[in-house]
Amino acid sequence: MSQTVTINQGLSREERVRLSYAQPSVGVPESIDATRMSREELVAHVMAGYEDYLAGRTIPADEVFEEIRRDLKSGKIFAEFD
Repeated sequence: MSQTVTINQGLSREERVRLSYAQPSVGVPESIDATRMSREELVAHVMAGYEDYLAGRTIPADEVFEEIRRDLKSGKIFAEFD
């Protein structure tokens, strides 16, 4: 079985990669910052991700990591923090 990464609803691929490198609560939109969510909100987001997974809205992990490596090498990921 291939490893997959669930697509976050409403976020572009670039935003998802950028958020994966964000420190908790720093630069993360409040609407998806788990440290600011109630238990019910967090469960709703987790369930939405699980539903994406079940519906096949995923990206193979090797593709995601290749994109991360490419963006790190080019400096694209951290360019906005300079």
